[in-house]
Formats: sequence, structure tokens, C-alpha cells
Amino acid sequence: WEDTGELIKLEVCTGQAAPTCGAIGSRSEGWYSETSLIVWAFCHNVEGIAIVGEPCGPASGLSCYINRGTMLYCAGADADGNGVCANPGNCTTAADCENPDNLWIRPTCTGTVTCTENACGVTCDEQPQQGVWSWTSHLVQNLESAHPYVDNVSQGWQFRHEGAARIKLYFSRIELESGYDYLTLAGTDPNFAPVRLTGDYAEYWSPEVRGDTINVQLTSDGSVTGWGFHAAMVSFYEQLPVGLCNENADCAANQICNPHHCFNPYAPCYGDCQDARTGGLEGDACTTDTSCRDGLLCKGVVGDAGTCQGETWCTEITVDNDCAALPHIMVPGNWRCVESACAWHRSSLPPMSVSGTENVAIPDNSSVGASSVAEVTSSFCGTPEVVVSFSIQHTYIGDLIVDLIDPSGAVVNLHNRTGAGTDNLSVGGQVVYTAHQGMAGNWRLFVRDLASADTGVIENFNLMFICR
Repeated sequence: WEDTGELIKLEVCTGQAAPTCGAIGSRSEGWYSETSLIVWAFCHNVEGIAIVGEPCGPASGLSCYINRGTMLYCAGADADGNGVCANPGNCTTAADCENPDNLWIRPTCTGTVTCTENACGVTCDEQPQQGVWSWTSHLVQNLESAHPYVDNVSQGWQFRHEGAARIKLYFSRIELESGYDYLTLAGTDPNFAPVRLTGDYAEYWSPEVRGDTINVQLTSDGSVTGWGFHAAMVSFYEQLPVGLCNENADCAANQICNPHHCFNPYAPCYGDCQDARTGGLEGDACTTDTSCRDGLLCKGVVGDAGTCQGETWCTEITVDNDCAALPHIMVPGNWRCVESACAWHRSSLPPMSVSGTENVAIPDNSSVGASSVAEVTSSFCGTPEVVVSFSIQHTYIGDLIVDLIDPSGAVVNLHNRTGAGTDNLSVGGQVVYTAHQGMAGNWRLFVRDLASADTGVIENFNLMFICR
């Protein structure tokens, strides 16, 4: 019934012709045969329909009714499509719950569809955990212009990290002709305008761009040029794998982020979320890192005593040890302690390298020994950090004592009869000490063979001085 929604069921009378809906009054519509009235009723749009619990499908010729806005469906249908009308969400088998005409509201989880006590449901699978969103940073290579760049250039670079939502770059230096030459940074989201830089910047974090890719474009005009740019580090906002972290805030309340010791500074280096240990609080006395609460380290250690402090805390006296494990931009320099916090101070001079005499024979079983001598003719800087590299070819390195002797006569032992019968001894890039007595003069790699039978040579010897 159109104005009330009442269902008037069609029932065909036995032995009578099929009825037709027709008007027999001002608002009266009845069912009648060609010769006489069969049933008196008020009806509209009469069709073959069924209600809940009644048969549906080809055998009955009835379809399920939309009952006051609720779409019924044909449940328990056989191969021919014959079943019984049911409300959405009701069922006789689990297959009813997969019927596209069964418009029930399903849980958002994934799992197995069930029919329990004639009601559809889902047994949810264990849902995968989601990692936290965090800023991940690491060094980058080959993201720099020529120095200086040329006129009339339009050159592009790109960095991409799959899954990143935002990206920004750290520039150790940008030097462009102001107002004429530009560095443009653009992401992959067209709704956010690119970042445009011109002029000079030093140690500068760019604004972030949206998307998993940052495009860098250098354009210059035909007049003055500049030094260009160098990007040293990238940082991107990403969803971390479950259980990994960049900082303590990425972990649960009772956990800390335990960093990994990674060997590649040009790739992400995540930590693990681990249960926090108990120990000394900030400012408490300590002897080692393990005597401090998780998240704190034993800093300012003189002798065997220090205090539990945060990762970046330092003192001027112990700054090198306090800050040694921290990352820094890959430019020459040294750690300084500024207001009790580690700060990387860039050197104004690049490192200087010198090489000693090569292929020097080492006398067998002799305390006289042999020396490879590296002559430094310039003072360069007052207190350089000394980095030594050498290679010794010998068939039994357990015979050898290796010392570095500076121009003042100070001796630093580099190897003392360890390694037994191992062949050959090589050291690359070992920081020896800070030369407080200056650096000009002869530096010697002094090697003694104190046992008989095995011999060898000093193949090469190199020193690098880094100004502090």
C-alpha cells in the first residue's frame, strides 16, 4: 500500500483467470476476473512477492520484498535459486553471509565468515601490528652540484625512500647568486608548492616536502655563479617496522630504544625497542654505562668515576669520550662541549696527509728494528688529531712490536707481539692521539722483530692530521 507501506499479498484463486488490478471507485481498486469480482481489496502495484519466512525463487515465482526500507534476500538458496526470504544478517549457512544480496554490516577486520544461531558474523584473524611513525635520518652521497657551478645550467637530483610521507634535506653549504640562481625542492604532492632557495645558507635544514621523493633542481642564469650546494643528510617521516625505533619516544612506556651499531652511514640504522633496565638516575655516580638506568650513559668519566647523564651531555675535559658515539655531519672537525652539550665544530682547514718511506726491510730477531719516516715540513695547525695507517708484510706478526714516534720523541704503541703466526699486519685510519707538541718534524713508524726465523718489510706508512 503506497501511502502506508502495508503489504497486500497476491493470492491467485483456483480455477479463475489471472486477476488484474483495476479501479472500481473513487479510491477503490479491486481484483476481478473478466466476468466477475473475485476479491475486494485496495491495492497498488501488485506483484509476486514474499515476506520473511516465505519461499522465494523460480519454483514459487516470488521475490523477496523490501520491507519498510529493509532489503530482504533469498536465504538458503539451492542450485536453482530457491530459498526462503530472510532479513539482512540472518542466515541458514555461512554461504548466506557471502551472498551479495545479504546487505549485513560486516566488521572491519579480516577473518572467517560464520553463521551462528542464524546470525552472520566474522571470526577475526589476529591483526598485524602497526609500527610507529618517526623521523629517520642518515647521510647522503652525490647530492651536490659542481663547485663552482656553471652559467645557464638546469640540473636535477633526486632522493626517494619508499613509504615516506615527508622528506627534508640538511645542507652543509648553499652559495648561489642571490635573486638570479635558484635551488628548487619539490615533493610528489601537487597540493604543496615547491621550496625555492637563493643566496647563501650554512648548516641548513630545508623545509619538508610531501611524498616519498624529493627532487632538487639547480637553475642558473648567464652571469655570476657561486660555489653551489652540498646536501650531507636526509630525514624522512616513515612508518617504522614493528619493534624498531629511532628514539625512546617510538617505544612503549616501559621500553627504551636500544641503538644498533651500523657500518653504513648512508642507510637507515634503526634501534630495537627493549624493556628498560633499572639503574642510576641522572646525576647519580657510575663507573660504566651498565650502572645507569636505560636511556642514560656514564659520562664525564675521570679515573673510574663519572655520573649518569643523557646521550648528548659532556664536560670540556672529557668531551672526546663523552661525544664519541654520536653521529655528526661528514665534514672535518672535532667535538666541542657547549653548555654541557656535544656540538660538532667544523675545522677551517681540510685534513693533511703525508707518507713515509716504503718497502723498508725489517731485520730478523733484532732490537735495532727498522723505521719508515714521514717528514712534515709545515706546522699546519697547533693541536691536530693524528690518524695513522700502515701495512707490514710479515709471516709471523706475533714477533713484532710497532710504535709511532712523534718529532718530540713521544711514543705511542700500536702493536705488541699479538696475533701469533698470523701473516701480515695492516691498520687503516686508526686515531692515535692529539699532538699537543706540534706536528712539524720527522714521524717514525718503528718496527722491531724480536724472534728468529720469520722476516718481513714495512710496505707503506701514512699519517693524516686533522685540525682541531
